[in-house]
Amino acid sequence: MIDAGIFLAVVAASFAVATILARALKLLGLSLPDESRRIGCIDGLRGYLALGVCAYHFARWLQFMNNGGQWVPLPGSLLNSLGPGAVALFFMVTGCVFYPQILRGARVRWVPLYIGRLFRIYPLVLVSIALIALIIVARTAATGTVTFAAAPFVRWLTFWDQPPLLGYDGAPLLNAKVLWSLWYELLFYTLVLPACILARQALADRGPTWVIPAGLLVGSLVLRHSPWTVPLVTYLPLFAIGMLAFELRERRWARSLAASPACTVVALISLLLAMLQAVPYAPISMILYGLFFVAIACGNDLWGTLRTSGAIALGECSFGIYLLHGIVLDVAFVDVGVAAILPVGARLIALPILIVITVLVATCAYALIERPGIRAGRKLAALLSDNRMRPRDQAIEVAP
Repeated sequence: MIDAGIFLAVVAASFAVATILARALKLLGLSLPDESRRIGCIDGLRGYLALGVCAYHFARWLQFMNNGGQWVPLPGSLLNSLGPGAVALFFMVTGCVFYPQILRGARVRWVPLYIGRLFRIYPLVLVSIALIALIIVARTAATGTVTFAAAPFVRWLTFWDQPPLLGYDGAPLLNAKVLWSLWYELLFYTLVLPACILARQALADRGPTWVIPAGLLVGSLVLRHSPWTVPLVTYLPLFAIGMLAFELRERRWARSLAASPACTVVALISLLLAMLQAVPYAPISMILYGLFFVAIACGNDLWGTLRTSGAIALGECSFGIYLLHGIVLDVAFVDVGVAAILPVGARLIALPILIVITVLVATCAYALIERPGIRAGRKLAALLSDNRMRPRDQAIEVAP
């Protein structure tokens, strides 16, 4: 049985080590986003959310090994909330970051928007799936049990689900089954975002903009109790809360309130209470997570923690940490045999080591795959946007 108090202390120490490492990598040349483009302290939060998911899956592996190879629930709500709670906050981040597109209404530029998402997400997803396939081939080379079928790869690439790849049942564990959240991100981009933009166009200047996310929040909560509900409805309130957080950060009084020490205390208490809830996506949990997130979006830096270059550097690598940590953990427990090397009482020592490895891998992935993909997407979007412009528009565009 995992002791929650000791485990969370090791998690905190691991986060500190990861922050120091990320700061060192920043000094070695890891670029950080322009401060003028940041929304509150979200950039400083994202890396810790990804590390929280990593710690959660490490705890699941540890519980698996300590219980004779059986997947059993983690002890207590705090540990069980590390992963789902972080994902809930990630959905809020998405709603907040893309809310300015909704505010643009008819002026939204669809081509750059979707090409940017495509080139932001898929380069690393493709590489991660290819890496998983190579690991499977290496593990099954002696038995010759590899069987190729295209359909499972298509389902992985569309994030629909994660069936076994190449006939290997353990394939989904190789990335900790994290693609499920990207499926709902994809639904947000293709369904929720256009619907909210159309609502913004219809609303025009006839009412306050906050009625759109407020309507999404109330409507999705009502639909939860409808016989026609779909799984997406479970997560729609989280996107809506993120949008409302952006609305609040535009108010001076909200930013001023968020900067107060009292707000930091309230935000942290809200986070703790949210993690103590048995159901991470219940309304009370979402409200508590929302209070915490609103404070961060409005500029609360948790006593400076989220404004450090190390925290922001971790945020830049957060997608890689989220997508690749499962591979690091699976290889460590299955191929390296961490549980066999370390006695039961010392297995927690592996967490900071594996987090350091994950951050290093994610940093390399960001520098070699993500950042070039982002730049390529911007260039292609700019090229296609220029080609779609009429001659008169082009003349306006280049006019001084």
